[in-house]
Amino acid sequence: MEKPRLESNPWPTDTPPQRDKLWQTSPFPCVGSFKFVELALSSHPQYAALLSAIKAGAYTLDIGCCVGQDLRRFVADGADSANLAGTDLQADFLDLGYELFLDRHTWKGTMVAADLFDEDDAKLGVFEGKCDVVLAQSVFHLFQVEKQRVLARRVLGFLRDKKGVMVMGRQGSFVTAREFSLGDQRLFWHDDASWRRLWDETGREIRDEKGNEMKFDVQTWMVKDESWFWEGCKVPNWEEGRVLYFTIKRI
Repeated sequence: MEKPRLESNPWPTDTPPQRDKLWQTSPFPCVGSFKFVELALSSHPQYAALLSAIKAGAYTLDIGCCVGQDLRRFVADGADSANLAGTDLQADFLDLGYELFLDRHTWKGTMVAADLFDEDDAKLGVFEGKCDVVLAQSVFHLFQVEKQRVLARRVLGFLRDKKGVMVMGRQGSFVTAREFSLGDQRLFWHDDASWRRLWDETGREIRDEKGNEMKFDVQTWMVKDESWFWEGCKVPNWEEGRVLYFTIKRI
């Protein structure tokens, strides 16, 4: 997504140096307001089960991981970082993560800066068919539905070819799904039904091409979160805005 054009930093200047470094290259509102370090996944209804799976060895990849804050939460809760990996388009996010969490010499997981939509980028090959869980926090909702379909296929390619593998996360949504403009971007935000349909249709496409049955149990939880939607926020029809937590499990 194109960076917002801001003339200056509208947030207080007496802030930690890690945030200020990110602001220089990535002046997004989530950076200025510190939401980039929000431990979003810990609010997921199935966080405890996921943590147990990671502790038992489930290899977990966080796409669009920002500074890796959710991955570090797993470690703080007792998981081994060797079972964790992250990727983000912004290499400076990954680098600042080590500085922010003071674990450059203790972190054992794999962190890769790459474009998820670049099929020629070989760096992401390290994850192909290797993951038990893929996390997607505030990623799919950045794109139109056509690009979301491409991303869904890429995510499924990271997962092991077996039942029980999962995609988990959260994103912005609406009570009724719709496409809308935010600045010069076009985004599609789902409701429960359209989100389920995206994965059902993607699974059928892969089955038709490869002959492998790919069906999913899609669970969703819609939450009204005032930290996301308030009067004056730039999301149109913000009163219908929700945060959609999800788990997509191959069955």
